[in-house]
Amino acid sequence: GSFIVQDTALVSLALTYPPEQKLIDALNTAYSIGSHRTVDQDPTFGIRQIVDMAIKALSPGVNDTSTAVMCVDYLTSIMARLASRQFPPLY
Repeated sequence: GSFIVQDTALVSLALTYPPEQKLIDALNTAYSIGSHRTVDQDPTFGIRQIVDMAIKALSPGVNDTSTAVMCVDYLTSIMARLASRQFPPLY
């Protein structure tokens, strides 16, 4: 879900020999690049959208507590499912 600029290096390898094609292919498939963030690429983006919706619903100009409560309900459901999962290390 990070923003990158064209021609930005995504990976840097410190090798004394050229990488094998298998490694290059594995690194290329580890990234998905598109014009816009999606929930499939970045699940935290979906969570951020729900949080933003709740914040806007609670703003003085909107004051829509039903929408805010619905957002909290969905966030609770998401967090409950995530709490029981084992996540691999980032590195």
